[in-house]
Amino acid sequence: MSCSCNYFLLRGAHAPVGSKERLCRHLRRFYAQRGGLAPIVNMVLLDDVHFCESDQLWSGEVEGVPVAIAWREGDPWVTLYSRNNSPGQPAQFERFNYHLGRQDWADGRMPRFNAAVIKSMLGEWFGQ
Repeated sequence: MSCSCNYFLLRGAHAPVGSKERLCRHLRRFYAQRGGLAPIVNMVLLDDVHFCESDQLWSGEVEGVPVAIAWREGDPWVTLYSRNNSPGQPAQFERFNYHLGRQDWADGRMPRFNAAVIKSMLGEWFGQ
């Protein structure tokens, strides 16, 4: 896959095939609309955040709720995506930000179902 946008021509085309750095927003939208991906993956793809090669991304479940967590070495902010509506409804995900140093959620906004467990998990991962 390729694209004619500036991001792809200047950065994406030089990234290894299969790496997240290769995906410009147009290719991310294509993959999200193509179908077959988990809703949490679509949320990350469509969020329009460019991931650098040094960024790390984890995806899994926390207390049975799909979660994706992204961070950059040396940056105190962690971005995470979590389901934020009732399990009986079609999945809706939101983006949240957590500051590792302050051990606090940005603007007091936190995931509805699993914030305490995620906070503890981040503390274990990053030694807080």
